[in-house]
Amino acid sequence: MQTDIGHVSDAHPEAAPLKTRSMRSKVPEDTSKRRTARWFPFWRTKAPKHLDGSYPGDAGFDPAGFAEDPERLQLLRESEVLSSRWAMLGVLGLLATDLLGGPVYLLPELTTQQLLPYSLAALLAVGAFETVRGAKRASQPDVNSRIYPGKSFDPLGLAKPRRQGKEAAPGLGVWSAWLGGLPGWLSGGWWLEQQDRTVKEVEELKTKELKNGRLAMLSFAGVYLAASLTGKGPVTLLVEHLSDPVHHTVVQTLQQ
Repeated sequence: MQTDIGHVSDAHPEAAPLKTRSMRSKVPEDTSKRRTARWFPFWRTKAPKHLDGSYPGDAGFDPAGFAEDPERLQLLRESEVLSSRWAMLGVLGLLATDLLGGPVYLLPELTTQQLLPYSLAALLAVGAFETVRGAKRASQPDVNSRIYPGKSFDPLGLAKPRRQGKEAAPGLGVWSAWLGGLPGWLSGGWWLEQQDRTVKEVEELKTKELKNGRLAMLSFAGVYLAASLTGKGPVTLLVEHLSDPVHHTVVQTLQQ
C-alpha cells in the first residue's frame, strides 16, 4: 500500500512510486564541471555539454545548438574541415592571381545573359563533386577516416602518426646534398622529423588546420566583398592602404 507520495509501504514493495507533474520539475544542470569556452578573446562562458573538447579545434562555440544531435555534429565536423581546406586554397589562389595581375573577381564583368549559364555550370560542377562525396559518406560511415589524414590535401604526409622505421622520401634526390640523409626530393633530417610525429602532435596539426581554415573562410568572404565593391584584389588594396592609410580605408571604400 502506498502511504504517501513517493513512498511505498512494506506490504506492497513492488508498487511503483506515484510521480506527479509537480514532482517532475527539472533539476538545474550542474555547469561547474563543464569546460570554459574560449571562442571569444575577452568573454568566457561555459561550453555546451555536447562540445567536450574531444574534437580538434573545439572551442565550445555553438550558440544556436546546431551540433546537439550527434549525427549532425559529425556532418558539421566534416563540412568544416573540407570547407577550411578549400578556403585556404581559394585565398591562396586569390593572392596569386592578384600578384600576377589577373582579374580577381570575374562576375561583374559578366553580362546578365552570361551570368545564368555561368551559375548553372558552377552548380553542376559542385553538384557532381557533392554526389561523389555523398556516395563515399554512405560507404564509409566513419567521419575520421573520410577527412583524415587528407590524401590530396596532405601530399607530404605530415598528418600521419608515428611510423615504424625510416623510409626514404619520394623524389629524385635533388636536395639530398643540402639536407643530408636518405635520398629524396625532401629527404634528410627535416623530412624524417616531420614523418616522426606522435599522436598528440597530429592532433595539434588538426587543430591548427581548422584555425587557419576558419581564418581563410572569413578572409575569402572579405576578399569577395571588397572585390565586388572595388574590382580590386587584396594585394592591390593593401598596397593602396599602406601608401595612403588616411584616405584608403574601409570608410572611403564604402563612400565611393
